[in-house]
Amino acid sequence: MSSDVPTAWQSMKSSSKPDRAKAYLKLYNGLQMIGWISACIITLVAIWTGQSIWDLAGFTVQVCQAAAFLEVIHAATGIVRGSPATAFLQWFGRSNVLFGILLYTPEVQQDLGVTLIFVAWSLAEAVRYPWYLSMLLGTPSEWLTWLRYSCFIPLYPLGITGEALVTVKALPHIQRRSVHSTHLPNRANFAFDYYWFCLIGVSTIMPAAFVTLYLYMLRQRRKRLHPRPEAKRD
Repeated sequence: MSSDVPTAWQSMKSSSKPDRAKAYLKLYNGLQMIGWISACIITLVAIWTGQSIWDLAGFTVQVCQAAAFLEVIHAATGIVRGSPATAFLQWFGRSNVLFGILLYTPEVQQDLGVTLIFVAWSLAEAVRYPWYLSMLLGTPSEWLTWLRYSCFIPLYPLGITGEALVTVKALPHIQRRSVHSTHLPNRANFAFDYYWFCLIGVSTIMPAAFVTLYLYMLRQRRKRLHPRPEAKRD
């Protein structure tokens, strides 16, 4: 799922950050900005030239998404305000599709779903990280803020559709090869079926999470872009 959702960064107040933490956050967001803009450009070039999006942009997207785990650590250590659990769940949802499914089911790496995912993710992050960086620098522009709270409107549905397509088409391959699954009997006396994990996720958790987060972001958009005038005081 697109990470253009409420995260620890949204409660960030750059003016209160210690100098070292603030410098680190600038570096982190700057590098992520460069990485995701690069992924976006590579993805668009692949579409334009008819080449494999996974083959051209897959590595860049994987590096950027792996690095995003640092945002969980940021929340856990208090560098930014927010819930580490929420940050982890947001990171895990996307990472499961990328590292858990796509890396282990090459049969779906050239699917339309990958195109939708890479377009949605890279465009969203190519806006999100510059906005975070501008917040740290204290110079958020109106147009960048508008993009930050508007791009998710088409990109959320695009991304979730791609993730669902990839997951559904990968399910037969996951089941056939028992990808990431552990069956009894074993020494740990523990069983886990990744096929059912993905099936339950795509059929129940993913739609519910999408609706909840999408409605939340719509409310946040109204608050940010169309704030209510303060009531007049006597």
